[in-house]
Amino acid sequence: MLNIATAISNAHLNLQLPLDEAIRMASHYPFDYLTKNKALAAQRGQLILGAQADMVQHDELLKVQSTWIAGPLVFSN
Repeated sequence: MLNIATAISNAHLNLQLPLDEAIRMASHYPFDYLTKNKALAAQRGQLILGAQADMVQHDELLKVQSTWIAGPLVFSN
């Protein structure tokens, strides 16, 4: 099974996409598709007061170090 972190790494290293584009392909583009629903768009996808923060922190090798879902930290390596 392929996870997002591995997909980003594969796109960056194997397809030689710039890292920012690989991350955009895995996060921003799917979000744009999903947020045709305006209620979801108002709650997710932005780091602003009142939004639900879903974030992933990676190290320099793109290995997941921490994950936050809807605000709280749910994983820390």
